[in-house]
Amino acid sequence: MDMNRIGMSTFGISVMALLLVSVGFAPTLNAASATAQTSCRTVWSPVTPLTTVYVGQNLSVGSFTVELQDLTYPNANGVSDAVLSATYNGVNYGSKNVAPGTSWVVFNFNSRNGAAMMVHVKSTQAGLYANQRWAKMRVYSGTKVCG
Repeated sequence: MDMNRIGMSTFGISVMALLLVSVGFAPTLNAASATAQTSCRTVWSPVTPLTTVYVGQNLSVGSFTVELQDLTYPNANGVSDAVLSATYNGVNYGSKNVAPGTSWVVFNFNSRNGAAMMVHVKSTQAGLYANQRWAKMRVYSGTKVCG
């Protein structure tokens, strides 16, 4: 089969893609062309005020809960990351470390409307006991908007 002749026609491109898939090579989609066809973005809105949350406490918004599990050991600058655990509709989405300041962590729930929650940790305070360790956090709700 002459691949040069097949690759020149629209029919040939379809056959080529079919051949690649059938032998285990999945064609990749160019991300630039995908975004040009469907321009979607996530719009973030704050749903809680900036709140001081102590280790073991949580922030809840509807079915979403984010718990401050602990703080990491302070780095050379004396700054501790917040260790957050997220739950949505009773399903735990794992825990993530979030550096205070400019770091944001997004929890995606793979829902049809593209719902997601984002947590911003503004600052942390390390201490010896749980009632001395806290993080100032805010929760944002994200909605996917296409068009």
